[in-house]
Amino acid sequence: MNKEVFFVIGSLGGKGWGGAHRVICILANYLAEKGYPVTIIVWRDSPVDYPLNQAINLIWLHCNVKREIDMIEPCIKTRRILKQHPGAYLYAFMSRMATYARIYTTGLSIKVIGSERTDPRTEPHNAVFRLIRDHMFGFMYKTVYQTPDALAYFPKRAQKNGCVIPNPITPNLPKRFEGIRRKEFVTFCRIDKQKNLPMMIDSFVQVHSKYPEYKLRIYGTGLIETEIKDYIKKKQADKYIVMEGFASKVHESILDCAGFLSSSDYEGLSNSMLEAMAIGLPCVCTDCPIGGAHMMIQDGVNGLLVPVGDSNAMAAAIIRLIENVDLGNRLSIEAEKLKEFLDEKVICKKWESLLYEENER
Repeated sequence: MNKEVFFVIGSLGGKGWGGAHRVICILANYLAEKGYPVTIIVWRDSPVDYPLNQAINLIWLHCNVKREIDMIEPCIKTRRILKQHPGAYLYAFMSRMATYARIYTTGLSIKVIGSERTDPRTEPHNAVFRLIRDHMFGFMYKTVYQTPDALAYFPKRAQKNGCVIPNPITPNLPKRFEGIRRKEFVTFCRIDKQKNLPMMIDSFVQVHSKYPEYKLRIYGTGLIETEIKDYIKKKQADKYIVMEGFASKVHESILDCAGFLSSSDYEGLSNSMLEAMAIGLPCVCTDCPIGGAHMMIQDGVNGLLVPVGDSNAMAAAIIRLIENVDLGNRLSIEAEKLKEFLDEKVICKKWESLLYEENER
């Protein structure tokens, strides 16, 4: 196997990090197991949240990246490394990492595969950088998006070499629970403004007024944990809305709950939503940009969709599940079918195919 594969990422884990590093670890492991020489270049010092194959070469740049100007040092260091590996393929996830990758590989025979992982209309927040990103994505070797809506956002030049690849499902998830479900709803996610947890909390306050025996448990860590805890206290809801923090076996902990909630204002394709569906939890999710929820959820068939920011609609959907057990069971059965479609090996093969042109396959 003579195709060298590199990944570049800011961090491999830690507080405040989302799902991009998880997908990188999954894909890197898959390619290493198939015999590709795989290297991951990590800009910042960080924990490694997911296990990595011992054959993978990890290069730590030990850079302190906080401001835009701080990007210069790791860009130069990454270019020096790649210069020694002509013809290599570079997977660069997220807008900034992909855009910078295309810039610092200029003049090198490196094939950059850039991937946008969230809503390109709102991320990055800097409008000027978004314009630069949109332009540079047209000059990538190939580009990857999580949803058709995200692909459609970009200029035709970027779409030409673009494709949609959803996230893989975590392997060995527990089987769907069959029986009387616990009177608890759950979410597990990065505790971040993007997730709009105050909206979820507001909706559950309404649910509690009608069904006081039900609880909401929020699993995860992030940069605004204190803010969310304070909001729960402000709503006098801390007896029935509980912040659980990180749970290493979260799927087993929530398997028999009444349902999963997602209140995001925008997402690429939510890993927690996919995993909740795969273990058969009835899901209530906001139909947020950039289309990941309605890509995977057929409203009323394998989940329930509600408008972004509408706590009344989310409360009504939760109450609908509470009052209609048969509906919850039907949603659960249909949601679990996602497992096969998003199997790790199926998704990784799609990523691997990007290393080859049609005449090489």
